[in-house]
Amino acid sequence: MDKLISWTIAQMEDGLVHVTHPLVERAVRLGYQLKKKLLARGWHVLNDPALAVLCIAPPPGFDEARSIVRRVPASGRAWVSVSTFEGREVIRACITNGETDGEDIDELANILESCGRISDPTPAKAELQ
Repeated sequence: MDKLISWTIAQMEDGLVHVTHPLVERAVRLGYQLKKKLLARGWHVLNDPALAVLCIAPPPGFDEARSIVRRVPASGRAWVSVSTFEGREVIRACITNGETDGEDIDELANILESCGRISDPTPAKAELQ
């Protein structure tokens, strides 16, 4: 019951009531941190992570979203899903665990980077002949 009391309710200027919780605010901050890290590496974040959910598209030269999503859980270090955003397949990252921290966000950015790279985009020699 004490957890319910910790919710903060503030009146917004536009007359809407805004309800927040420290864990939600933290998740949103981490979402913006992930967005900043991915944008710096050339990834595309297609939405505002105000709900701690990011729709991510890989940069040019990287594999498609669905292939990356298959490899991330196989790393054993993170989990993401594939989703559709504005008619386009994207990587969906959702920050929901209250124990997630900045180091986890750094790790996810690194995992996406390593799982997204196409190891050898050139055709095999046999295919060239």
